[in-house]
Amino acid sequence: MKINLQNVLFRFRRGLLINIMRTFIFLSLTTVFSFAPNTILSQNSKVKIDADRTISVDEVFDLIMNQTDYKFIYQEGIFDDYPKVEVKKGTILANRLLKRSLSSGHFNVVVTENNTILIEKLAEKVKTIQQREVTGTVTDQDGQPLPGANVIEQGTSNGTQTDFDGNFAIAVTDQNAVLVISYIGFATKEVTVGDQTNFTIALQEDAASLDEVVIVGYGAQKKVNLTGAVDDVSGDVLIQRPATNSANLLQGRISGVEIIQPSAEPGQNSPIIQIRGVGSYGGSNDPLILIDGAAGSLTNLAPDMIENVTVLKDAASSAIYGARAANGVILVTTKKGKKGKPVVSYRGNVSIQSPTALPDFIDNSAEYMEMFNTAYARSFPGETYYPETEIEKYRNGTYPWNFNSVDYWFKDATVHNHNLSISGGGDRSLYNFSVSALTQDAMAPGYDFDRYNGLFNYSIDVTDWLTMSTSFNLTSTEDTRPPMMNLFIPMYIYATSPLSPPYLPDGRVAGEAYVGEQAIQYRQSPQEVFDLIGSQYFNTNNLNAHLNFELKPFKGLTWNTKFAINYQYRYFKMHQKSYKTYFWHNVDIFPDDGVEVLPNNQNFDAISAEVPGLTDEHMTESTPTVFSTLAYDTTFGEDHNLSAMAGYEQVSFKRRILRANRPNSVAPHLTDIQAYSSDGEKLFNSHFRLAALERPEEWAIRSYFGRLAYNYKEKYLLEANLRYDGTSKVSPDYRWGLFPSASAGWVISEENFIKNGVDWLDQFKVRASYGRLGNQNIGSYLYQNNLSISSVYSFDEENEVLQGANLTTFRDQSLQWETTEVTDIGVDISIKNSLLGVSFDYFNKNTFDILASVQIPRSTGLNNPTVNNGEMRNKGFELELTHRNHIGELFYNTNFLLTKYKNEVVSIYTPSTGSTIRDVGYPYDEFNLYVWDGIFQEEDIASGNYPVHEGNQNPRAGDLKMKDIDGDGDIDADDRVPISGRYPDFTYSFGLNFEYKRFGLNMFFQGVEGRKALLQYWTPNSPFGSGIPPTKDWRNAWTPDNPTNDMPALHMDGYTGVAAYSGSTYNLHDTSYLRLKNVMLSYTLPQEVTRKFHVQDLMLYVSADNLITWTDFKNQDPERHLSSFSTVFLSWPQARILNLGLNVKF
Repeated sequence: MKINLQNVLFRFRRGLLINIMRTFIFLSLTTVFSFAPNTILSQNSKVKIDADRTISVDEVFDLIMNQTDYKFIYQEGIFDDYPKVEVKKGTILANRLLKRSLSSGHFNVVVTENNTILIEKLAEKVKTIQQREVTGTVTDQDGQPLPGANVIEQGTSNGTQTDFDGNFAIAVTDQNAVLVISYIGFATKEVTVGDQTNFTIALQEDAASLDEVVIVGYGAQKKVNLTGAVDDVSGDVLIQRPATNSANLLQGRISGVEIIQPSAEPGQNSPIIQIRGVGSYGGSNDPLILIDGAAGSLTNLAPDMIENVTVLKDAASSAIYGARAANGVILVTTKKGKKGKPVVSYRGNVSIQSPTALPDFIDNSAEYMEMFNTAYARSFPGETYYPETEIEKYRNGTYPWNFNSVDYWFKDATVHNHNLSISGGGDRSLYNFSVSALTQDAMAPGYDFDRYNGLFNYSIDVTDWLTMSTSFNLTSTEDTRPPMMNLFIPMYIYATSPLSPPYLPDGRVAGEAYVGEQAIQYRQSPQEVFDLIGSQYFNTNNLNAHLNFELKPFKGLTWNTKFAINYQYRYFKMHQKSYKTYFWHNVDIFPDDGVEVLPNNQNFDAISAEVPGLTDEHMTESTPTVFSTLAYDTTFGEDHNLSAMAGYEQVSFKRRILRANRPNSVAPHLTDIQAYSSDGEKLFNSHFRLAALERPEEWAIRSYFGRLAYNYKEKYLLEANLRYDGTSKVSPDYRWGLFPSASAGWVISEENFIKNGVDWLDQFKVRASYGRLGNQNIGSYLYQNNLSISSVYSFDEENEVLQGANLTTFRDQSLQWETTEVTDIGVDISIKNSLLGVSFDYFNKNTFDILASVQIPRSTGLNNPTVNNGEMRNKGFELELTHRNHIGELFYNTNFLLTKYKNEVVSIYTPSTGSTIRDVGYPYDEFNLYVWDGIFQEEDIASGNYPVHEGNQNPRAGDLKMKDIDGDGDIDADDRVPISGRYPDFTYSFGLNFEYKRFGLNMFFQGVEGRKALLQYWTPNSPFGSGIPPTKDWRNAWTPDNPTNDMPALHMDGYTGVAAYSGSTYNLHDTSYLRLKNVMLSYTLPQEVTRKFHVQDLMLYVSADNLITWTDFKNQDPERHLSSFSTVFLSWPQARILNLGLNVKF
């Protein structure tokens, strides 16, 4: 008979596992377990459970063996028919876990001197006495029902489980029967039945209850004692998705954290990360990311190497990081070793990526040519582009091509991801070694991306009071790609007509169909990019190394010192050469241009390289960190808990870079810079085709900090943080700043008036915080009078040009970092043993002293200085709902996250108004647009009854029409109106997780509501821009016979009747979406099967990422890059991923 046990919600005196604790069912053996004094396991042996999961009794033994010195010997198969055991993340005594796994039944258990545990199953006694039923209720010491408690008749396999009201019913043998009641987190209790038929059984809380802790700045705290806005997510949850970049895995997992992935381009998919909105328009909005306490990058960390990610969102939790924490803090903990025998784990998956959304262009050649001629005639009245004779050849099949460039170039891409780890440890040392390899193809040609990761964590107890640990995280990437920035690759694919395939029959690259055509459409063809121009190559190597010493000279005192360095070396190479392309047809569609048409397709375009020759770059970055903390924790008077911490930290950064270009070589196909001459050599050259040129840079920051926390009975909570920072980025007279925070919490559910009257309320905590943070990411030399050496001067009579240096920019010596003040009020509620959980936070985040450029008289001859003069506010709330339950053997849980905030400019030195607004009272860069009011019709033009359009004073039927907002008869700047949508109305996500026996099903949805994008360039709203064909929507374009108000007449890019009002709602697109972000189905093989192959665990799974997207946005994916090129429609597509994988543990 299966007996279900459920983990306890520690909600009163201990108050543990507050708002994310779920109702867990622990399946235990229905047998008697009796230990002789010499058979009890060591009271000091503990087992760490890294995640909530359901395991067999055999796996319980494996768990103990892996983390202790004990070994088990028993007859194979004796536990095959016993119920599984549900365990919860945390730490529990091995002795306690073993006893409760074998909480009743007939076993002879012996522990030998060498820690070998012998288990022999004994025959059960057969009883023939008539049974009788008894009922009862199991509660905690305060009368709160305990659902899922285990009720067993001692010495038999007869047992049951309490329901969600704590009630049970069981038929026992006689009045001498003894009921054994157990519940994880509470002491086991035995009750003799006697003559009683109904029982109320109160269990006492167990001192060995599981403690859930959360990583915070420079330490860890019990989650129950947190007074700040802190959320975390485990690595096991993150790797449910097959995304290749670890940072993207955070999307939708933590409220208040917005992750925007720009694309699925290999090596270029690092997301924008914003915590609680955009806080600055002068400094960086990036959060501080720390790997095991020191500077690092999530992008450089393989997902399988992450144990946990914690996000500090408010000032109370972030102030300990002072001048670097204004945009929040992300703390990443890597996986460590666990005590026990070596465990070898492998996880591998193969993914197929395909675009989530692509434009649907006209791909019929004759139709394309006709539409092109219509648009060309509108933009250039009286002129024709494609001769009718050539169009007819496509109609009748003389020319058989209807080439679809999108289908031809975008293909499914394969991704291989493998991770192998070995971990373990003994009494005094722990180790974890992990290697990972990722190979990623792209959905377009010309790419090759590989990433290799290695992680080694090791710790040793040198003495009883000294622990030394070290960590090395190595990352190496090799990234080959076409020789231009990512945005142009999809543009070249899209901007291809259907008139001809990319290659002539003899294999030569065809640039265009007709002689002279390229000059009009002014863009390169994708085959030129992939085959002829060249390539670029990145090799990046990163080391994140730590050495840590932890001393505990006496109880309660811990001295921790860490030395760390994050070092990166990057090599970049761009190779470009001149080339020729040929034309498909021996026809010049512009016969008056004087071009001689040569036979056999010999006409060609000779195209010069934009960045000729070879460009080499070598760059190093190093960020050494050292910090030391002294922490003391104590309890006095039994109910008063006090902890204090003080520390010192120093961080510095240095970047060195050298870039050189050599354009000339006798063999321009060579890709080594030594094959090029020094003639025309350039240093530090920059070009829009090249990777952005970084500049040499150095900065340092020195800090003193402390934290003081107090709680009374874990009911009244107080905490204060203080950091004193000095940074080299600010003038010596202003570089030191103080960043304090204070917070308080009240666990109302611990009050007697709640305990005694509201038995369904497990936990109710109110918390509030206020603090001040800084943003030192403001540029390293903004206050310094730097000299420019780019100027040249003539000093002698012969006007000889000499190198010179001069001051070009006025500097404000009083410049300081930006400062952010955050107020946060939060509530955490748990009901009915986590049947329902609620967490709510209201925040007010105000940033002032924002960096801004101010005007100075031109007579100074200097550029405008940067000063502290601006203020911005973000106010909003975060909501998290959770639910956990089970129906028989079907266990399920669900969660819902919602974030909403409002951005507002409070002060700005130089307001500006155009297509966007930067002014007081508005969200920063809010849209300010003309309101599109349909299409001019022929009767409008004939009547003349329409407002004068300043940008298009002689409109034609088929042009865009704007609304006269102020009613003065003119469409001018005064008719622009503010339109919301720069920032989303809200972001949200929700998940559903099911577990039935060995099957698991996880579904995760993520969405954005109310965000809009003003897309003015390379957009289907303007056909033939850069040669881009019209989408099939343009079949509904305005014509005299189709007087629609939905689309203007066909036109060429730049046509005044449309282009004059690119800053209108005509180009404003709703990019809201809801996406089935991930779905995963898994199956764990029975151990009786896997053990035959010496495998401990084997799980197979299939998953899909970005499987379904609900959106009104057309022709592209709605998840878009929001920084550079935010007004460009075209982008590298996002990926829909189908994934097959397995997890194996030996």
